[in-house]
Amino acid sequence: MTPAEAMAVVQSRTGRDPVRAVPLEGGLLNHVFRVAFADGDTVVLKHAPPYVARLPHVPLDPARSGIEARALRLQDGRRAPRLVDAFEHTLLIEDIGTAADLTTWLARGGDPSVLDRLAAWLRALHDGPAPPWSNPSVQQTRLELQYRPAVGWLGALGLPDAAALGAALSALGDRFLRGGPHFVMGDLWPPSVRVRSATDFVVLDWELATRGHRAQDVGHLMAHLELEAVVGALPRGLSDRFLAAYGALSTVEERDVGLHAAAELLARTVGAFPRAGLSPAARHAVVERAVQRLRAATTL
Repeated sequence: MTPAEAMAVVQSRTGRDPVRAVPLEGGLLNHVFRVAFADGDTVVLKHAPPYVARLPHVPLDPARSGIEARALRLQDGRRAPRLVDAFEHTLLIEDIGTAADLTTWLARGGDPSVLDRLAAWLRALHDGPAPPWSNPSVQQTRLELQYRPAVGWLGALGLPDAAALGAALSALGDRFLRGGPHFVMGDLWPPSVRVRSATDFVVLDWELATRGHRAQDVGHLMAHLELEAVVGALPRGLSDRFLAAYGALSTVEERDVGLHAAAELLARTVGAFPRAGLSPAARHAVVERAVQRLRAATTL
């Protein structure tokens, strides 16, 4: 999708004439534009192609757009943008402006108590009613890109226990594919959390939402807080602070948090979604953290 196409879509749906469309950076899955009108109003257009937008060779069900529309309607503007319109794998969403993402907020010296409030919000989401849908196509993609291939990534590292560790991740992906009892946001990483103040944040990008296991959300954010700490963007200990604020988990959930966090760290270094700009030393340190998490989780 080009900026001109984005403007044409917005004009056809709103009856108003846009003056510009600017691509938004940060996400991997969709084409996203901020579309402006002459009076200064803006709206965000988000289109889901049948593949990962940044990785066109990776297919991904465009029905994820409908999942996000349903999730946003359920959130009804509470810690999430307001849905304006939904049509043909495309959403028009309230523009929340240029609030910093979570990593940027914390790196600039923002009050880390935002993590406590984020954890409390997430716990309430998980403990509330589960959504009336599951998202098996997205979980299948995760299984194929993140959990099953891990045995190969670990084997390439020369680990003597690569087969056992890889089998644990594959089993986790199989279980997550079958769904679970909680409302899982599905894409809780720093770019999805936009912070205006320590008490005011908005959570974006709900297309991976599903009825699943909360360990996936908890482990996902913890992995990224740990990655940012290893590379020096954030102080250490924020992951532990978030988990403490989230509250008690069962032993099985603690294991699953560790397994998913390890899978995410591997995916962002030696796997399907490597983070750009990692030095060899930082990459090695993140992989080491992933392996530590894996081994700890498999002993629980």
